[in-house]
Parts: sequence; structure tokens; C-alpha cells
Amino acid sequence: MGFLSAAARRQHSNMELEFSFPDEILIKIFSHCDLQTLYNVVQVCHRFKQCADVQSVWYVMSSVFYLFLLVLIFVGFFVTCS
Repeated sequence: MGFLSAAARRQHSNMELEFSFPDEILIKIFSHCDLQTLYNVVQVCHRFKQCADVQSVWYVMSSVFYLFLLVLIFVGFFVTCS
């Protein structure tokens, strides 16, 4: 690969990384991403989009969102009561 430019080597390296992990590992990784990162992930390639579109990834995302809402409601309740 000595004849490839730095950009081509990075692209080749990214392709190797893309295909070196099983889907289950990618899904686990994606389930820890925030919404902006997940939006960027699904634009990388078709396989990443398929892994990120799994229900369990969005279940974790929605669970975190609802937990955040509960905290806001809880904090708001005590602020208004004091």
C-alpha cells in the first residue's frame, strides 16, 4: 500500500474497520451514541445504517431521553415547591 495517498490509506483503513466487527458489536457500540453521532453514523455506509436502525439502538436512545425528561420534571417539581 506504499503507492496509495494518505487519504486513500485512511479510506482503506476505514473500510477494513467497517467490515472487521460483527453486526452485534456495531449495534452495541451504536447503542451508546448520542443522537447527533447516530445521525452521522447512519450516513457512513449501508451496513452502518442497517446496524443503527436496529430497534435496540433506538430503544436505548429513547430510554435515555425519557430518563432525562423524568430528571427535568423531578428537578422542576422541587424547584417550584421550594
